[in-house]
Amino acid sequence: MLCVGIIYFEFKEYIPNGQVIFISIFILLTTFLLWKVQQGHSSPIQGITEKFRRLMSGIIIILGVYAAVLLPYLYNNRKFIDLVV
Repeated sequence: MLCVGIIYFEFKEYIPNGQVIFISIFILLTTFLLWKVQQGHSSPIQGITEKFRRLMSGIIIILGVYAAVLLPYLYNNRKFIDLVV
């Protein structure tokens, strides 16, 4: 997640409307990864494949929401910066 934070900072500082572009890219990336996980086969046993898909989808959703929503919100929140950083 440190790398995602660095990418966000670079987008925000050096690209006009970088925050909007960053959010759009990570929403598209999250959607693409969810689509690819649903097509994957991790095992010849159907039950294990279904469990893998559900677990991996959850991880991708959590990290995608963090990158696309929570990171920009916390970066722009003055109260968070004052109390935590």
